[in-house]
Amino acid sequence: MKRLIFLFCTMLLLTINNSCQKAADFATIYGMVSDSTSGELIEGANVVLTPSGKNYTTKAEGKFEFDELDPQQYTITVYKTDYKTEYETVIALADSRTERNIRITKKP
Repeated sequence: MKRLIFLFCTMLLLTINNSCQKAADFATIYGMVSDSTSGELIEGANVVLTPSGKNYTTKAEGKFEFDELDPQQYTITVYKTDYKTEYETVIALADSRTERNIRITKKP
């Protein structure tokens, strides 16, 4: 019986340890969206992260942030009415914050 309890406790500790390690392996992608001509920060731009499916609409300061991401390659798509859609590829690394500032251009 003692051996069974010891095995259970050992497995429980290993599971907890692995869970804690995985939480630290997440990545973050963040940045700002601005007008390519004026440099003005863009409010109301839609920022979509693929393949995660996460999306964000920028506020007045033009910022976006995606956190708790699996480390891998992502495509950031930024679109807004009257602007050309922009695409940017980024590789998110474990335990890191990756900045991507994206400039979008008004349609003629």
